[in-house]
Amino acid sequence: MARPRRRYASSGAWLLPLIAVLISCGPLLTNGFPQGHDCNFELLRISEFAAAVRSGQVPPAWAPNLYGGYGSPIFLFYAPLYGALAAALSWLTGSVVSAAWVALVLMTCVAAGGMYFLVKEACHGLPSGAAARISVYIYLLHPYLLGDKLIRNANAEYAALCLMPLALCGVIMLQRRPWTGA
Repeated sequence: MARPRRRYASSGAWLLPLIAVLISCGPLLTNGFPQGHDCNFELLRISEFAAAVRSGQVPPAWAPNLYGGYGSPIFLFYAPLYGALAAALSWLTGSVVSAAWVALVLMTCVAAGGMYFLVKEACHGLPSGAAARISVYIYLLHPYLLGDKLIRNANAEYAALCLMPLALCGVIMLQRRPWTGA
């Protein structure tokens, strides 16, 4: 017996998570890097991260040009994912500012995919497509997540919150298939 074709593929429901990503990233796409209360320091940290890697610090620990040239071990206090991604993108784009907002958009896409797969994995065996899409909307448009990205410039924390659904999805996968994590 042939399996019935899913209405999901033909209904255009796949557009709704994409719209949530676009709404969440709308200010980034129209205005560039957000001018939050820590924006100048965030751009400086990305620039210093890239300079530290170029000077041979792997992983970077010391930013010699911060605080009036006295330097700072700032990279020991911030998770490195966002800084490393933005620094790598700055080499590709040629601009720290454009790399910073492109990294935020990419992290938002990771959060959307991670939340979708988390709910699909948690609802294994149940019709969960709508639940997974709704979880993407709620997660991406949550005020705390938007505040980290657009107001606070807490980008290291934002990157961690974007990866959290993937980590939880991995934990749930280990319950059913314990040898996948070995």
